[in-house]
Amino acid sequence: MTVEFSGGEPALNRDVIRIIASDLADGLAGVRFSMQTNATLVDDDLIELARRYGISVGSSLEGSAEDLRRLRPFADGRDASQRILGGIRRLREAGLLGGVVSVFGAGMHGEPHDLLSLLDSVGATSLKLNLCAPLG
Repeated sequence: MTVEFSGGEPALNRDVIRIIASDLADGLAGVRFSMQTNATLVDDDLIELARRYGISVGSSLEGSAEDLRRLRPFADGRDASQRILGGIRRLREAGLLGGVVSVFGAGMHGEPHDLLSLLDSVGATSLKLNLCAPLG
């Protein structure tokens, strides 16, 4: 069984992840974990948590670098793109990056090859396309 932590930003609930992962790892043979994050909160603590419980961590990116800057700002409007890209790189370097999910919808201005170029720049090796969501 694979348990995925997602919805909103799971990295904001690390204590809950620790409790659930610990309980399930002790009680369910062969359980695996994954997490879907926007990567803005990737730090040493999150990397250690993911390593401890074998959590494969996926992230999301939309379109080109410009699309990312426009569509994924911090709550206060500041550009979050460099934090996101840096977080994804840290996950890859730690051997924890499980892949990237992306939508490619009406709000995108870049071309599909712009997304692939962005993925290549962070070393992503897996892409899941969400064809149903308008903006992710």
